[in-house]
Amino acid sequence: MSQEPPIHLDISPLWPAFLVKFVPPVDPEAVANEIKNLQLADPTGRLKSNYGGWQSKLVKAPKFEKTLPALSVVRQTCARAVSELCKHQYPYKKGGITRCEWWANINKPGEDYNVGHHHGEVYAACVYYAQVPEQAGKLIIESPVSHGHEAWHGAQVVRPETGQVLIFPGSYRHMVLPTDSSACEERISVAFNFDINE
Repeated sequence: MSQEPPIHLDISPLWPAFLVKFVPPVDPEAVANEIKNLQLADPTGRLKSNYGGWQSKLVKAPKFEKTLPALSVVRQTCARAVSELCKHQYPYKKGGITRCEWWANINKPGEDYNVGHHHGEVYAACVYYAQVPEQAGKLIIESPVSHGHEAWHGAQVVRPETGQVLIFPGSYRHMVLPTDSSACEERISVAFNFDINE
């Protein structure tokens, strides 16, 4: 019986997407405290994708870098990670970060969530989780493909962890589910948008 010859596949990424996870070298409690101080300074915040909860006004980096040292470490580490991701995804381009904007979020247990939304045309959306209760609302990331075989579309359910960063395409729709009402802590995070040269 003859053995079939091996198949040699030349596989190229076709509009590659990513979900990157890592833990930056910073104390999550220090970041959470800085975000709580932002809320004290501006209790109204803004209403964007949040239903309930508090969201800070949009900040263009590097504003507040000196007054928010822990948050600054997170932003700078995320910037390095996005730069590495860009090199990995586009090794033939000399892309670099051109812009970073960020905002902080505080969601109370049992009430607050973020409706489905996307971050427009930004290259990468990053979320750092400064405080995550055990029953925290999950992050749902939707595929941009809405038809065809189920291998190419659907939703990714991500359970956040304290101290973790998630990076994904800014154009992907995503939402945050409510935290269980039995949780004894708020869900505190900070989101970053990074644009790159193309």
